[in-house]
Amino acid sequence: MVMNRWLDHWQTHSFGNWAISLLTNPEKIIGFGGLGIRNYMEALHDVVKAGKARYIGASSMEAWRFAKMQHTAERNGWTRFITMQPQYNLLYREEEREMLPLCEDQGVGVIPWSPMARGRLTRDWSVTSRRTQNDAFALKMYENAALLDKPVIDVVASIAEKHSVPRAHVAIAWLLSKSVITAPIIGATKPEHLSTAISALDFSLSDAEITELEVRYLPHPVDGIIPPLPDTPPSLTPPSAIQNY
Repeated sequence: MVMNRWLDHWQTHSFGNWAISLLTNPEKIIGFGGLGIRNYMEALHDVVKAGKARYIGASSMEAWRFAKMQHTAERNGWTRFITMQPQYNLLYREEEREMLPLCEDQGVGVIPWSPMARGRLTRDWSVTSRRTQNDAFALKMYENAALLDKPVIDVVASIAEKHSVPRAHVAIAWLLSKSVITAPIIGATKPEHLSTAISALDFSLSDAEITELEVRYLPHPVDGIIPPLPDTPPSLTPPSAIQNY
């Protein structure tokens, strides 16, 4: 058995992730959320330069911060991010405002997390599961937006029923209809979850169905982004943005 001593792609979880200290110089670590952008990008470049990772990616953050990090890396000849991992699904499309256009313009691959909205898109709104009752993160993200999201879920159900496919097919097909999306991150806890996700590649939506899904969407408060750091301009951090992570 051959074990690689490197990562092909290191997807950092959030800005200021102290786990970077495991692979770089500890003296560069100030604490969670305490790294400046310059030190953070230099430390990631050190990981690539040392052969411990070949490529790097970033996760949910403000588009302006991501652009600043990319610019810092390019200006100093360091490794740039090749992927962005945002929250993006039929129930949360706020990344269409800034992050997705930025990634498309800069040639950054987009690998969204929570493509099924933590299961919300795969069942009727009234149907509960152990996760809907115990997943505090999901409750915070989606429960407060029930009135906004139910019309979208109803359309997902209608389209899935019309084609006799699982609702997950509709959610995944919608994501893959977007040219900016490289591949969604699928959280499979059962073999059938993976089988359903793979078979979704053979399903596609018509333009009319995509429009039907999208016209039901209403704007949501910013969610899924790490708490702003000290260098965040106050005007860019409404209270609704200080959630989760």
